[in-house]
Amino acid sequence: MKNEYLIENFSLTLSSLQQEKINFLTNFFKPYTQNIYIVGGFLRDQLLEIQSDDIDIEVYDLDKELFYTLMKQLDATELSKQFFVYNYNGIDISLPRVEIKTSTGYHGFVMEQTNNPQDAIKRRDFTCNALMFHIFEEKLYDYCGGVGDIKNKILKVVNFESFKEDNVRFLRSIRFLALYHFIPEKETKELLKDMSLKDITKTKIEKELKKLFL
Repeated sequence: MKNEYLIENFSLTLSSLQQEKINFLTNFFKPYTQNIYIVGGFLRDQLLEIQSDDIDIEVYDLDKELFYTLMKQLDATELSKQFFVYNYNGIDISLPRVEIKTSTGYHGFVMEQTNNPQDAIKRRDFTCNALMFHIFEEKLYDYCGGVGDIKNKILKVVNFESFKEDNVRFLRSIRFLALYHFIPEKETKELLKDMSLKDITKTKIEKELKKLFL
């Protein structure tokens, strides 16, 4: 039976160095899990034919303690243990997670691990960033219609409730509109217009604005 979320005729294009890094991590994790995805903006940029080194992978079917042990074996850099995110050789490695808002601000979240891709994808900001490439299968999955939105240059929120809980995403929307010339769909536009920006720190504003020039 055909998977309705599987995108046919997609091939990942990697530089020789990127392929070397992915091959190493694939072989490293293979004894423990063969359920690993490249996720997020790197796939968006692939479809837009934009060169990028910003590779993120999510590792499924590992418990947290084994994941932390493997990150220690790699001597990976801990970016956020709360968010289950590490960096190894320029690639961000994380466990799939759902985010539960507990207070205001960028750090006002509690993280819970999940092994369901369709739950994990709900924490993504826009459909263009919600694609998943299964490394072992070499297949692209699109649970939110992101491929069509990228082709049509449409900016569309994945989950309106979770989006409102992190208003740094407003700044990200400005960056995408400026860099990729996307146009927000109607409901996304109304949501952005109504968002409060009062608890965004100067540091986050500076970081997002500077990404316009990367």
